[in-house]
Amino acid sequence: MNTILERYIEEEKINKKRKERILESEEYINWLEAYTQKKGKFTNDESNEENVQSLEALYLVIEEYAEENYIFPSKTPFGCYYTVKYKDTSYNIGYMTGQGIFFYCEKAEEESKLDFKNILEGKKELKTELLNLKLNKLNILLSELSLNLPEEYLKREVSKVYQKRKNSKGR
Repeated sequence: MNTILERYIEEEKINKKRKERILESEEYINWLEAYTQKKGKFTNDESNEENVQSLEALYLVIEEYAEENYIFPSKTPFGCYYTVKYKDTSYNIGYMTGQGIFFYCEKAEEESKLDFKNILEGKKELKTELLNLKLNKLNILLSELSLNLPEEYLKREVSKVYQKRKNSKGR
């Protein structure tokens, strides 16, 4: 088998185990809290220590939860991050790309959109159920409309609605 593919598969297995460990208890987030107090900002490429290397898995855990709850990352010119609260402290957990990719953690100044306790418990955000209901209604409406209208027409009309909304917000 291709060594690049083998390495990718092995990394995926390791990340899966790390994600499971992160979600099992508050042990990892407690370590992160203490380590960040001591080090400040750190990246997963500065140490081979297992917990430091688990930063990517932490990001993936946060990203999966955020996507399920319609929470979007903050964008930077070279990556993105999520702001996560644990106890009374907020952290930016993100990645940056350049000649490679690395994951980082730093204390955040901004208010957090995500509570790590909710991630551990798999608890849905308040707005998620409301958004799911509205999306289901939209799906039903689109299904009804598609019986009478070609898909291209529906796409064009939806695009017009978005453009009107965009233009009215820009004023």
